[in-house]
Amino acid sequence: MCGVSVAECSISQWFNFMGTYNENIGVPFMINFIVGENKSSSGTPVSPPSTQIVPCSQAPFPGSSACEFAS
Repeated sequence: MCGVSVAECSISQWFNFMGTYNENIGVPFMINFIVGENKSSSGTPVSPPSTQIVPCSQAPFPGSSACEFAS
């Protein structure tokens, strides 16, 4: 999936492969990923969001409904 063997694939190679324009694999435009340290340009640490994924079969909030599927 990286364009090379699994043993040779690095995170940078994987991002380069996934960001290269290729409509055949579903990349409709170039994406320039920048792999760096876990800090912003101001030096403040950056953490990934703690977003929770809710399956469509469950209600996302108390009192709300699960997704409805058209039949």
